[in-house]
Amino acid sequence: MMRIEVHGQSLEAQWFGSAATGPTIVMLHEGLGSLSMWRDFPQKVADASGLRVFAYSRAGYGNSPPVPLPRPIDYLHREAIDVLPEVLNVIGFERGILLGHSDGASIAAIYAGSFQDHRVRGLALIEPHFFVEEMNVAAIRKTAAEYRSSSLREKLARHHSDVDNAFE
Repeated sequence: MMRIEVHGQSLEAQWFGSAATGPTIVMLHEGLGSLSMWRDFPQKVADASGLRVFAYSRAGYGNSPPVPLPRPIDYLHREAIDVLPEVLNVIGFERGILLGHSDGASIAAIYAGSFQDHRVRGLALIEPHFFVEEMNVAAIRKTAAEYRSSSLREKLARHHSDVDNAFE
């Protein structure tokens, strides 16, 4: 585990794989995700691809610092346009792929659509948010109810130092 400094915030991060040269896969987690919630997936990606993989917890998630709440409506755009470029610069990203899940996939897509970055050679997007579906809204409502009435809060607390900040 390591920390990277981005816009005055110390974000938790980790490298996987041993490839010193070649493309890098940068992993962007889901809305309630974090570095630890990827579990062994980054290492499996590194092993299967032979590439170096970088994963981190965005501010407000995992063991990265909390964010002011409520998050602004355009927080995914801010992550893509303000934060992700700095993350890529800090880690010395030269070329590779952005691999994102859910919110992370949306951030990767927004980044790719906002910048002409020759370093990004591809995107792997798992369930990005391109439009709002009623089934997603219903799932969010159900998850919010479970957070308040079931063991979901405790389960998420294993992966977030400030679970309420991450959830809200």
